[in-house]
Amino acid sequence: MRRSLERDIAAYEAMVEALPSYAEDEEVSALLVWRESLQDRIDAGERTTPTAASLLETADRALKRLLPDIASRFPDVFALDPAPPNRLWWWHPEQLATSAA
Repeated sequence: MRRSLERDIAAYEAMVEALPSYAEDEEVSALLVWRESLQDRIDAGERTTPTAASLLETADRALKRLLPDIASRFPDVFALDPAPPNRLWWWHPEQLATSAA
């Protein structure tokens, strides 16, 4: 049985909300992998409701704000894959810092 994309987006939003309190690399990595799995499902054509799509956008904006600090606190997480595709922006905090400057 396939999980609901809407439910998984809500879980992602809760993870982003808790991100400032994360203390372990594994927690941060799990959030970023979770976001990647959402993107894979969306890219594969899985549809969601407008409400869930809006929640995803809101959570993504929050993640973009938090990512530079998270990358400085947990640099090893971002070294796991030296060349993730650019479309997976959450694995590229250095690009977010450059574009915000």
